[in-house]
Amino acid sequence: MKLQDLISLASFPAVVSGQGVAALRENPASNAAHDFLSGYLNFDLPSQHALHATLSSLSQTRNGGAFWLSGVFGSGKSHLLGVLSLLGEGENGHGAHQIFAESHPDCARYLGFEPRLTLHISLDEFDASKLGLEAIFWRELEREWTRRGFQSLQIERSGSHIEDFAALQSALERQNLGGLVVCFDELSLFLAAREHGPLQGDAAYLQFLGAHTSRAPLWIFCALQKTIDDISGLENYSLSQVRDRFTLLPLSLANLSALVQKRLIRVLDDLQLETVVAQTFEKLQTALPRLDFGIEEWRASFPFHPATLRLLEAVTGRFFSRTRSAALFCTRAVDLGREAETRIAPDAIWDYFWGELEAHPDLRPLQTVFRAWDENLDSIFDAKDQKSGRRVLKMLLLCKIAGQSPTPIQVANALDLGRDLAGDGAYDYARFLLERARSRGGYLALERGESPLASRYTVDLGRRLSEMARRQISATLETLPAGDARIAAHAQSCCHDDALPLGGLSAPRSFDVFWNHAPRRLSVEVWDGLAPQTLANRAAQTREYGAPDDATLAIWPPFSSRDFDAPSLFALLPDSARAALWLWKPRLPARDELETAREAAAAHLAARDASLADNRRGRALLEHLQKEAPAQDAQVARIALRLLLEGEILLGSGAVLEASELARGDNFSALLEAVGDFGWPQIFSKFVEIAPRARLLTASNADSLCLEILRRPASEPFFAPSMERLARHIGEPLGVSKTSAGRWKIAAGRSEICAEIRDFLGDGATYAALEAHFAKSKWGLKSEQTAVVTCALLRSGEIAAFDTKNEELRPETIGLPLRRAVHFLRPGRQLTSEEWTKIALLTRDLCGIAVGAPSFGEASRVARAFAQWRETLAQSADLARARAAQLRRALNQPAESWPQLEAASQKIGALLDAIPARGAAFETLSRVASLSSADFRDELAFFRRIEAALEAQTAPLLSLGALLNHADLVVPPDLSAARAEVLERLSAGENSLFDLDLFAQGAAFAQNYALQSGEWHRAQNEAARWNGWKRLAQSDAARALERLEGLQNRRFGGDFRAQIEIELGKRCPRESALAPGEAVCSSCGLRLGERLVVRDAREMDAALQAEIETLHRLLGENSDRGLRHFLLRHNSPLLDWDGAASTLLPLLSGAQLRVLDEAFAPRRRVSRSGAALLLSLQLCGTRAEIETAFTEWLDNHENLNPHDEIEISD
Repeated sequence: MKLQDLISLASFPAVVSGQGVAALRENPASNAAHDFLSGYLNFDLPSQHALHATLSSLSQTRNGGAFWLSGVFGSGKSHLLGVLSLLGEGENGHGAHQIFAESHPDCARYLGFEPRLTLHISLDEFDASKLGLEAIFWRELEREWTRRGFQSLQIERSGSHIEDFAALQSALERQNLGGLVVCFDELSLFLAAREHGPLQGDAAYLQFLGAHTSRAPLWIFCALQKTIDDISGLENYSLSQVRDRFTLLPLSLANLSALVQKRLIRVLDDLQLETVVAQTFEKLQTALPRLDFGIEEWRASFPFHPATLRLLEAVTGRFFSRTRSAALFCTRAVDLGREAETRIAPDAIWDYFWGELEAHPDLRPLQTVFRAWDENLDSIFDAKDQKSGRRVLKMLLLCKIAGQSPTPIQVANALDLGRDLAGDGAYDYARFLLERARSRGGYLALERGESPLASRYTVDLGRRLSEMARRQISATLETLPAGDARIAAHAQSCCHDDALPLGGLSAPRSFDVFWNHAPRRLSVEVWDGLAPQTLANRAAQTREYGAPDDATLAIWPPFSSRDFDAPSLFALLPDSARAALWLWKPRLPARDELETAREAAAAHLAARDASLADNRRGRALLEHLQKEAPAQDAQVARIALRLLLEGEILLGSGAVLEASELARGDNFSALLEAVGDFGWPQIFSKFVEIAPRARLLTASNADSLCLEILRRPASEPFFAPSMERLARHIGEPLGVSKTSAGRWKIAAGRSEICAEIRDFLGDGATYAALEAHFAKSKWGLKSEQTAVVTCALLRSGEIAAFDTKNEELRPETIGLPLRRAVHFLRPGRQLTSEEWTKIALLTRDLCGIAVGAPSFGEASRVARAFAQWRETLAQSADLARARAAQLRRALNQPAESWPQLEAASQKIGALLDAIPARGAAFETLSRVASLSSADFRDELAFFRRIEAALEAQTAPLLSLGALLNHADLVVPPDLSAARAEVLERLSAGENSLFDLDLFAQGAAFAQNYALQSGEWHRAQNEAARWNGWKRLAQSDAARALERLEGLQNRRFGGDFRAQIEIELGKRCPRESALAPGEAVCSSCGLRLGERLVVRDAREMDAALQAEIETLHRLLGENSDRGLRHFLLRHNSPLLDWDGAASTLLPLLSGAQLRVLDEAFAPRRRVSRSGAALLLSLQLCGTRAEIETAFTEWLDNHENLNPHDEIEISD
């Protein structure tokens, strides 16, 4: 299928000239005019805005508009002016409006306006030194008038622009034209060529044209390269006037993808095109899995490659006209006779622009480089690679023009190289071609990336020094064969970062590697096959007791050419130590990887050539090699890491792992942890079962757990809340903690570990030997774990600890660390059958639980039960003694009145001393077995009886005693005998706890006393006694005086309100009767027989009436300068008050209170002579003198206040 079956090409105006627009206007119905109108690009927002703004203005009828069309070279200014020229003539039958509406439907609403006269003036056709803008305008107007076939234009040029254009408007109306459209192209170039004086005249004319568009149907469109501000020579006032008259419409460069898709290419068969695009993209994805574009971009760029359009846009944007040059290339590069499945690749751009490079001084050297490459193409590439290599060279030169540095991935994607190669083969082929060009052709600089495919290549025209370095390295490569040991040695020295520090592993080095949240020591070294017996010995030493390392990892150096013989090495080790030796073998390097390592080693050797330091050129070469070395070394290190990660790991146990399956991290430690996840289970097969569940296994956390286990009492076998996290993550896997009732309980440990510990101890062993044995066993216990398990066994009694003096240590007395506090360990002891039988009986009688067969676990359980019983009994005894002491103090009883309680307390104390509060189970049960229940059975029974009595009767006895001995108790005569009898019974000591008649008599006395006290309390607090005070508090006199309290200059009533509140507050708020047991009222403290005195309210009423009368008397005093005179001046209604309190309240508003307060304020009264004032004023001649004389007369040196009163005497 050919391209011509799918698409066709539309013509595109590469250069828009004045003559070309004139030709289109002569024949507006031609195909050229149709393509010109429909081919205008307006995809971006600035272009759309400019088009809509201009057409919207043209659609008006009464007035016009003035616009600057601003944009760089190639932005489409001239094209838009040409479109406006064709459309500006109106709908006159030639169909321009219909054509434009079909291609730009969003602009159809502006079209269809009446015919107008249109001038398209290309100012680059005129000599700016001879003709001005006004002269050109009238000249072109007359020419257009004649072209249109109108009668001669008879306009007398009077010198007035307004009159001239009024005459022009009349002429237009006679020809049935709706206005004038003027398009000035290349205005900025024309004005820039004008002299200073004529330039100001042109600016003035532009100012007039812009202003006249608002008064008449006149439209002015001017094309500028940038803005009017960039034209030098314009005066500031002219510039501001011109700028204000025109609207600026900026234009931007066209998008090439949109240009191709919507203007240049016309699709003939959409369905067939979609099929071709989908099929070709699927094939492309298969061959090039790292495409940097999707199917949408692949479809939009048809028939071009997406990389072609991107590179074309970058190239033309920097050195050519982006829109014009790009459009011409796209038009001429499309061959409709080629296959539809092929795309136009970026190298076609170089062939098109080859002739234009000579015109750019900056681009001429690139022609020289291409000629040098083209002449030596046979020496750079093999015959089968020359065609692809030549395309790669063209793209490199284009990227240089565009300011880009492509990677092998970008080159392969853009040129569609190596489609028949699987995987990343196409990209490796592109890198191969680039390296051939760099190493054999020169003029290329390499910026190494994280991987060879991420490295960037760029043309470097100043690479003389690099060429010298290339020749020096090539000479060194001749002496460096592929199997040379120096390659591997240099590769090892390059690996010195955190990802792979092989350079620091020439000697064995130990690393802390976490496995299952616990640290392990791994010895790591680089082994090149020499001295295998030494490596085997180091691996065997890791299995010896006390060895700090747990395994050995030997890394075979990448690029090494020695024979790798793992079976012979493993055969040197004993069977018990083979699993501790791990070998890491890298994969063999590929040809390009080996060449990269050889080149880096050769550069390193060349930099060590001492002869280069003897001359200046050699020293410059050394400096260049040293500058390039870090990037080369980093690339070799990445290759070495990749070889190791694609190799395999072999263990002495026979297990093999592909290194690519490792869950590696960001550094070497994480990589070693991934290796350890595979190797450690071969050594410590049981550790996974007891491993901690979080990284909490530290010495301090282990010590905290050990202290908790050893110090926690047997009656409280639970971890503290603060230790529960450690118990869950460290203790539970070891079996020393388990959940019970929502808490973590202390246990003896896992049965398997405990059994192995007992078997290892036998008749006894040191703690250091125990720790060393289990550190290298299949359990792989860390020292912290061994300590925790040992403490749990010590607590349960299954093992016993001894110090250096061979004295047994009680668990709660053992200090930390254990290796220093404990010297020797033996299995724990158990009770005899007779002792166990006795313990079972005592446990049943005292603790109430049944006992099973003798064992360490059962002994521990029984010991905890006795410890809990002892603690409960001790607490009960302390509480009983405290309650008895409280009763003796409250009831004034002597200690001798409680003899039985004292005897029982002494017996129970002896029993508590006989049973230890803490300690090993064997020691606790041995002490319990020595006791006899007959020795304390009676005392314990009495104690339980008196304990229950104290629990029930302490509170009633204390309440009764408090009532009978209350200081305010007033006993009525009829209750005196009952009180005496109750007091006598209370003095009986501990027997009173069991005297039932005592409690009945006491309750009867309290009830009778409460009834009598309540009756007296109600009589004294009768509500009627306070009725007079309540009425007084709400009386008119009290309310009026309360308002008068706001006066600052006179006080009325005193503290009458406080006195009323005192009398009202004497009444008790309590309405209910006294409760039994209360001696006096808890609210008011009124005792039985005590009288409550309340004042007579009439006394206070008389005092308040006296205050009201005082105020009335003051208001009635008639004096010339008194209170009444002041109130008269302010028209106060208080002057009409009749003296009654009820009528005073409405008069005491806020304003009247302020007036009254001011009336009571102290003030002076002085007199002045009016005649003296007139005499003083007659002697004054100015305003200032009159003011001074009046002030002296008014004040008279007496310092009067503003409210002082002045009387005029005459």
